[in-house]
Amino acid sequence: MDAIITIDEDGLVQEWNDQAEEIFGHSKAEVMNKSLSTLIIPEKFRDAHERGMKHFLASGEGPVLNQRIEIHAEHKDGSYFPVELSIVPVRMNKRYLFSAFVRDITMRKKAEGDMEEALRKQTELNDLKSRLISMTSHEFRTPLTTIQSNTDLISFILERENVGSSAILTKNINRINFEITRLNNMVNDILMAGKLESGNFTFKPAEVNMVTFCDELIAQSFAYQKDGRTVKVAVTGEARDIMIDKSIYSHIITNLLSNAFKYSEGKPSPELHLNFSDNEMQFVVKDYGIGIPYEDQERLFESFYRAGNAGAINGNGMGLAIVKQFVELHNADIKLFSREGEGTEITIIHSLD
Repeated sequence: MDAIITIDEDGLVQEWNDQAEEIFGHSKAEVMNKSLSTLIIPEKFRDAHERGMKHFLASGEGPVLNQRIEIHAEHKDGSYFPVELSIVPVRMNKRYLFSAFVRDITMRKKAEGDMEEALRKQTELNDLKSRLISMTSHEFRTPLTTIQSNTDLISFILERENVGSSAILTKNINRINFEITRLNNMVNDILMAGKLESGNFTFKPAEVNMVTFCDELIAQSFAYQKDGRTVKVAVTGEARDIMIDKSIYSHIITNLLSNAFKYSEGKPSPELHLNFSDNEMQFVVKDYGIGIPYEDQERLFESFYRAGNAGAINGNGMGLAIVKQFVELHNADIKLFSREGEGTEITIIHSLD
């Protein structure tokens, strides 16, 4: 692939292989004993080339010798193109010959340029997406707040007028409040995903007693389930503090346990296992619900993807995608095991080394 060109101390061509003919367009007969600088070196570099030759012959020093450099060369047709060049001086009979190994890197530079352009466009697209997500999400909040305020006002008026006990009114107001909560959760998830993608996310880990932390969070968020179920907590091994961001991990636990309850109605209570060993901690959430079809499991951590058997169960497909990114922020691994109709087990593994 390389052109091999040899010149003497006067800069005259002494060797010109077939690949040199292919790359530069000059035949060997056309270049032999001709000055290399007038053949393939662009005019603006010729003086520097000749000064470099004289400096080396006088001092034995040449900054571009015996190393690989990238410069532009000149084709026979006058066009310039990028080449990778290595020049090796060889002492023969008290005189020097200079052998150059030259490779046309036009296609490589074009590929690099295309990649840089694609990266630039991808960066612009990501920035645009982040701004769009942020703007859209914030725009959602205004009408949601208005709807919530008016719903609260209607409830207050109905109660004041002693008509608040109407079953149909109560049912519809509760439905509105439920949908407001669902939309707010969706907006929060979308905003969270946007921050993660843009890197605009604060991560502040500190040493935390995981057993105490989980007990407090469960007592706060999962103690009063409508169906009377609870979270069954089990700890194995010697509990140790681990480095986590409590705010982020609260989201992880809340999401996983909420899913465990949501997808296992009428089944035994979900379980939370904290398994400690010498070099790792496993955080396991297990339920006995509908499970996840095998064909859906590989994509379950993708944004907006939902399993085929989720049906009418509320969800937007963002939760597990965010959980996975949060887990990776902690340099931990997340694994999923599930059988349709039997339940799901999600394990987060933290290295304690």
